[in-house]
Amino acid sequence: MLNKDKLLNEAYNLMLAGLTRREIINFFKKNYNFNPKRAEKIISLAKKEMLEVAKEMRQMAFEEAITRYRRLLRKCEETNKIGLALKIQERLDKIFGLESAKELNVNYFENVNDEIKAILKKYIN
Repeated sequence: MLNKDKLLNEAYNLMLAGLTRREIINFFKKNYNFNPKRAEKIISLAKKEMLEVAKEMRQMAFEEAITRYRRLLRKCEETNKIGLALKIQERLDKIFGLESAKELNVNYFENVNDEIKAILKKYIN
C-alpha cells in the first residue's frame, strides 16, 4: 500500500516545480501505474493543500505588516512626527478598508499636546 502523504507530497512538489497537470498525471502513470482518474484525485488533494498553505502564508504576512505599521506609528507618535504618523495611519485605514483618514480618532495620539491635536483635527476634517 502506498503512503498517501508521500503521494500528495510528490504531487505538491511537482506542481511547485511547474509541471502541467498532464505531466503530473503521466508521472504517476509511469512511476506508480496509476490511471488518470486516480492521479487527478491526488493532484486535486495536493492543490487543496497548496491553497491552504498559501492562505496561511497570506494571513501571516498580513499580521506581520500590521505589527510593523503599528510599531512605526507608535515610534512616530513618541517623537511627534505627526505627518509621518498620519501617512502610516492612512495606510492602516486602507488595509482595513476604511474610506479615509477622516475616520482616524485624533485622541489615539495620547502623547500629543492640545496644539498638535488641533492641527490634526484641522487636517482630517
